[in-house]
Amino acid sequence: MKWNNAIVAKRVNIYKKFAWRPIRLDNGNLLWLGRYYEEVYFYSSGFGYRRLASCYYTKDEYMMRKLSGVG
Repeated sequence: MKWNNAIVAKRVNIYKKFAWRPIRLDNGNLLWLGRYYEEVYFYSSGFGYRRLASCYYTKDEYMMRKLSGVG
C-alpha cells in the first residue's frame, strides 16, 4: 500500500447516467428512474490509473458543487 504523498497524479472523470436500479446518493437519499452524475476519482500507480472512489449527485447537487468550487 502506498502512502498518500506517493500518489503522483489524480484524475477525475464525470459521467451523466440514468438510474434504472435504485442507487444511494452521497446525501443519503435513494434515487430511482432519474438522472444523476457520477464522479470517479482515479490515482496514478506504476501500471496506469486505478479507481479510488466514486461519488453520486443529482443535477442540483452537482451544479451547487461546481458553483461553490469544491469539485
